[in-house]
Amino acid sequence: MFSFKSFLVATLAATLVVAQDTNINPIRACTCSRGFINVTIDTQVAADPIANEFLNATALRPLKAEWPIFAEFCQPVGGIESKGVQFLLHGQTYTHQYWNPLFAGFENYSYVEYACSRGISSLAYDNAGAGLSFRPVSASDVQMPSAAQLFSKLGAMVKSGIAALQLTGQSKPFSKMACMCHSVGCNVINYELIIDGDNSPCDGVILTGDRHDSAFINVPFPIALTIPANQVSPEWANLDPGYVVTANITDRKFFYSPNKEDYDIRLFTIDEATKTPGPSFISKQIKNTYQSTSYSRPVAIIVGALDRTHCLNNNNQPCTVPILENSEPQFFPKVKELSLDRHDNIKKNRTKNEKVSTNHVSSISESNASPELAQNALSSASSLVLLQFFSRLFTFALNQTLVRLSTPRAFGTAAIQFELLLSTILFLCREGVRGALLRSNLSKTDGDEKDSRGKVQGFDSTLMTNISHLPLLIGTPFAVCITILYTNLASRHTVEQPYFRQAVALYTLSSVIELAAEPLYIRAQNDLRVKVRVSAEGAGIFCKAVVPVSVLLLARLLEGTGNAERFALLAFAFGQLGYAIAVCAVYINAYNARAILNGIKIKKVVQSNGSIAYFKADLLRLSAEMTMQSVLKHILTEGDRFLVSYLSPLADQGGYALAANYGSLVARIIFQPIEETARVFFSKSMANLSLSHATKSLEGLKSSIQTLLSLLLLMTHFTLLLITFLPPYLPLLATLFLPNRYHATNAPSILMVYTFYLPTMAFNGVLEAFLFSAASPRDLRIQSTWFFVFSAGFILVAVGFARGLKMGDVGLVWANVVNLGMRAVYAVLFVERFSSRFGNQSTNVEWRRSLPSIGVFCSFIAAGIIIRWSERNLASGIGGYSHSYVYALSGRKLIDAALPHFYFGTTYNQRNYWNDSTKTDYAMRNFERLLASFWEKHLFLGPLSSHCLFYGVNNVPKV
Repeated sequence: MFSFKSFLVATLAATLVVAQDTNINPIRACTCSRGFINVTIDTQVAADPIANEFLNATALRPLKAEWPIFAEFCQPVGGIESKGVQFLLHGQTYTHQYWNPLFAGFENYSYVEYACSRGISSLAYDNAGAGLSFRPVSASDVQMPSAAQLFSKLGAMVKSGIAALQLTGQSKPFSKMACMCHSVGCNVINYELIIDGDNSPCDGVILTGDRHDSAFINVPFPIALTIPANQVSPEWANLDPGYVVTANITDRKFFYSPNKEDYDIRLFTIDEATKTPGPSFISKQIKNTYQSTSYSRPVAIIVGALDRTHCLNNNNQPCTVPILENSEPQFFPKVKELSLDRHDNIKKNRTKNEKVSTNHVSSISESNASPELAQNALSSASSLVLLQFFSRLFTFALNQTLVRLSTPRAFGTAAIQFELLLSTILFLCREGVRGALLRSNLSKTDGDEKDSRGKVQGFDSTLMTNISHLPLLIGTPFAVCITILYTNLASRHTVEQPYFRQAVALYTLSSVIELAAEPLYIRAQNDLRVKVRVSAEGAGIFCKAVVPVSVLLLARLLEGTGNAERFALLAFAFGQLGYAIAVCAVYINAYNARAILNGIKIKKVVQSNGSIAYFKADLLRLSAEMTMQSVLKHILTEGDRFLVSYLSPLADQGGYALAANYGSLVARIIFQPIEETARVFFSKSMANLSLSHATKSLEGLKSSIQTLLSLLLLMTHFTLLLITFLPPYLPLLATLFLPNRYHATNAPSILMVYTFYLPTMAFNGVLEAFLFSAASPRDLRIQSTWFFVFSAGFILVAVGFARGLKMGDVGLVWANVVNLGMRAVYAVLFVERFSSRFGNQSTNVEWRRSLPSIGVFCSFIAAGIIIRWSERNLASGIGGYSHSYVYALSGRKLIDAALPHFYFGTTYNQRNYWNDSTKTDYAMRNFERLLASFWEKHLFLGPLSSHCLFYGVNNVPKV
């Protein structure tokens, strides 16, 4: 049962732990939405706040206004539901960034990210007159009463879900809300508690960097060390003198320990660079908070041991819990749960009753390890593998019906030419943007250190979001042009098929719909929201499988068997349209409906120097480079389809497509999800690699290299399984699953070549995932040159095999094997060069780690020899059922024998590796344990698959 007490404890624990010297790295724990929320203010403030520090009913004036308040709402990624929310208010010269700094290299100082990693949502806002929120012309409008009413009303909107609705498009009410503040922000909350009591929206309060101090009340620190902002910078020259900021670096250092070793000097630098003017009259009216409140819910007060604002100014004595006990309870007489903590930031021995909390300036130790990222990546990979497995199992059964309902001509046109048209539009329009934005961060952007007054982060996010809209804006006219080109170049036999042009139009429409959802796809990928993507893909695949079969069955019912086949192209087209609509609908539901409409808008950003920008320049260049790379990659990836559609008759195109669909089942179920997840993991792990900060970069690079080796090890094992057992059993499988009309095509011979094509595809996919995640624009240009060479080589080899050696479509598959092999070799050389740039032995690539033990190799070699000997000798003279049964039985026994060698050989290597602590990292250990656990738990798959095969074999006619 969820209780607020447990929620507040979790929130407070996050506050306390975040200040410790830990190794926690909350990478990508949040998905955040930012924007403005209008709050109506209707209260009374001091007519002369300078003369009347105590609010007097006879010296007040009415204040009615509507203030647009900038807020940031962050929720845990991965579909974690948070019943409670934190409502966060910053100090005087800060903004919401105090809780969630958005600068490269400072991600691990984010309290909001840490809270998200523990399943707690947060909403932080810029107080009126600060940051991006509305700044009244007169600072006297922002006084204690108006700031407290703003806090109260906005807090109620957060708790009711209205704030989330305005920022995300979806209402998100919360049952409990903990209010948390820092320094002057706590003066606001204290006053709100005095006015509202238990009518406050806060179900609990955490006050940091603040206490009731008799010495402090006479000389409030913020007044003593701040001056009007218009005297500090020309940027603030037109501001009312009531908006103040620290005058210089010396004044700013008052917040920090005299000993520089106690804090990260970079944190002070960014603190000084991002300071912002704040209204001064809240501090001047602090005396109004020295009253008792009727508020009775839990309260925690946390002050740093060396906080000179509240402690060292009191006879120069450090804060202690007894000091807090003497000053605080009288102001919270009805609070039964009052926690009084202090944080010893210089790590001296703590007394038993002095709990760890936060200093006046928040801090968290920096770490480059990424356990959360690795865990999310593994979760993503396993979820996608399961999605692909069950969806392919489902679609395989429906496709068995579909290929029997349609002709090879129609199937070839849809699966080769229409899919080629679709992939050309989607791949060329979105792949480069996807790759570039995966290496950035749409939900939490890096700041621009040249213009770091607090406004640039929102601008930076807008510029990046604009790039995510380019696939739709560029793709729509491109789709129309490429469709017109295709319909005019298609052969007469293709165009003359029934409903050809209508089907092409539906495929083009579906591509545009998919591009419309691209901004949301990129956001979900960046947020590692696995459930959203799995749901979208699952719904799309379901529609793509069910709709064509339904259309053809309905046509048979209405038109008869002979006439139904003429609707085959339309059936495939409606299936693809159903896929696009389902995927788009899931993403719209996961975020909000307005996001798709915003996809056609490119927002203008006026930068601090007055110039106008629409895109983030470096990301736009990277997107362009990766798009050019995608053109060559598309030619190499789809080159066989181009040549098949040009060289082969429609019936053989159908046979090629069916063989490719069956042959690539393993690739789509296992290799593709692993490759895509690896690309996300590598992109995030190596997002901030820098030779100038080599020490900080090594952990991310090392983690990526070790994960790469683990993935290659997994691919090696699957390669051994395929090469050992697939070729001898392929004739049986073809008899079971290929429709009779396809036996006369090239499908059986193409399936045999896939035994070697699939492993090559798997190795190349993982290696290129690393390459595209790590490559700089210069590396990509170099690779583009080589890809051009590979493209030319592929065409020559393909034509030579297909025409010169008379291998037909089989030669095209062999040409693909050669092509992927060359690309894999290039990627291996790149990994070697890239890792050597850092000149550290820990980042050297130990390629032997990607190979199984000798025992594993020997067991599979022996199994391969025995199974092939049994094919020729063991069942000699036995026909029909018996031959098939004996043959399958020998394979079943060999699989049972080989897998234990596989498992024990693998785990033995991993144990040796794990024991060598100098070579381990979190991601590698997790992945390899997952691999070992998979084989330990699923050794039954060998016998089970054989028993399934026996059932099928015993229903096969004698051959």
